[in-house]
Amino acid sequence: MRISLSRLYQEVANKARSVHAFHDSSTQFVAQTNTAATSTEASNPYLTHRTLYKDPSSILPDKPFTYQSAAIQRNNYTLDLLANKYDGIIRSTANLAAKPTLDSATNSLSAFGAAAHARNQAGKDALKTVLPVLERKPNDIGLLLVCTQLYITISNPAAAISLLENFFARLSSSSEPSAQDVRYAPGLVGVLVSLYTSRGQLSHARSELAKAARYWRQHSNPPISARSLGHLYKSAGALLLDSSVPADQQLAAELFTFLHEKDASDRYAAAGLVAALARANPSAIDAEKLSTLTPLDRLISSIDVSALESAGVAKPTPTTTSTSTKRAAPDSTPTTKPKAKKLKKSKTPKDFDPSKKMDPERWLPIKDRSSYRPKGKKGKARQAMFMQGGAVAEDSGAGSGASTPAAQVMEAKGGKSKGKKKGKGGKW
Repeated sequence: MRISLSRLYQEVANKARSVHAFHDSSTQFVAQTNTAATSTEASNPYLTHRTLYKDPSSILPDKPFTYQSAAIQRNNYTLDLLANKYDGIIRSTANLAAKPTLDSATNSLSAFGAAAHARNQAGKDALKTVLPVLERKPNDIGLLLVCTQLYITISNPAAAISLLENFFARLSSSSEPSAQDVRYAPGLVGVLVSLYTSRGQLSHARSELAKAARYWRQHSNPPISARSLGHLYKSAGALLLDSSVPADQQLAAELFTFLHEKDASDRYAAAGLVAALARANPSAIDAEKLSTLTPLDRLISSIDVSALESAGVAKPTPTTTSTSTKRAAPDSTPTTKPKAKKLKKSKTPKDFDPSKKMDPERWLPIKDRSSYRPKGKKGKARQAMFMQGGAVAEDSGAGSGASTPAAQVMEAKGGKSKGKKKGKGGKW
């Protein structure tokens, strides 16, 4: 009989509360932790911190394993965040991940350090605080993943892709072998490939998976689990099958051949191998490789072929385009004129006649209206001075004589002033 984990935790917690059956400190601590984790009631975080905060080395007589100590440490950091003890988390996580590492415990603790720097904020406010920390600690994968997730939450996947690409480029130029292992880690590659796929950049995703698969195929003793490599090889092989490059098709065949030889009962690997050989070398497909696949009759047993043929080819529904929103051409048939808008009496002058057409230039100044005609010779010349272009005298060169009315006005003014004599000063 299978019991859910939360129900099991609840039963253990109930027994711990009702009957003090656990005399050793480690079992009591586990029961208290499960009680706090499964509780749906709001509790005081400071009292919970006081009750459950323990150092893994103080739980005696049983000494926890490494994975248990990591879980206890994460619980402690969670309690510190709930109790607003941010400075203590920042100090304890300051020296983590000095070099890029694949240790999940270290990288998960870096995420708590990022939460402490952000003061439990999210979105753009958290990014403003965490990005400077990542610049000071560029090798911290936990911080890198936190910043990537924050970019995704604010709907900015392009910035997340750029962040990961810069991190990968920095590791690729490093001479340390451990840095290359981190560069082609299946988890990090999977994050970048999923971002590429979400944006439709399949060529980038295919290239990234191909580079990671080639790297681990040449690695004699990979430091990661075989299960992670298997998932990486399957994803790379499935995407490389769609490539038209012969080198990619050959790599896909090699990956599926390796997976099929390792586990002949794996149907995914067998199907991928058959698909790869069908394009590269169809004669290499034998009955043994086909025996692991699902028979074709079984796959199409629930499909009514006659109904599909009678239904015909499905046509997509027409989508509305931008041309449908354009204004239709005017029809030759006469249409009724729109009803004139009636003006309010309070907004019309006393002598207003609605039957007369209003002057369209009524809002312009008088001097700017087309009907304006200045009086006198000087006024006409002044108006001509502001007109675009001017009549150039045909019998005189450029710049000789007064060729425009404006120049004539200026010359007339100058002539008057030239004939005037300088008068004597006043009496005083």
